[in-house]
Amino acid sequence: PLFLADYPAKGTYEAFGVKYDVSIDKFEITEDFDGESIIRVYYTFKNNSEENQKFNLVFTPEAYQDGIQLHPGYPKEKVAEDENYSVEVEPGKSIKLAYSYKLRTDSPVEIDLRDLNGTGVGTVYEVK
Repeated sequence: PLFLADYPAKGTYEAFGVKYDVSIDKFEITEDFDGESIIRVYYTFKNNSEENQKFNLVFTPEAYQDGIQLHPGYPKEKVAEDENYSVEVEPGKSIKLAYSYKLRTDSPVEIDLRDLNGTGVGTVYEVK
């Protein structure tokens, strides 16, 4: 299913036999160190497992424009959420995090949430 930028975009997704709550809360356009445009997407991740877990060890949010995968972006100005992509979260707790992608064009951006096996977990968000 495709969900447009109607925030927050929320869902419960299964990865490795555990259902995790993930939402896309907002996004912003900013710049990298070369002055190129990047999109920073803000997520909330709830660890529903019975062990400490990191978002980046459960999911890989891939971004696309015009059907072409976007490379990671490295913002010139950091926000606190940038550091939370690989932070451990205790069972039952949530964390806000952000991940950035280098834009190719002005086309809409789609975020495809995948588990680490590369399997789409069922949702694509159009965020721009």
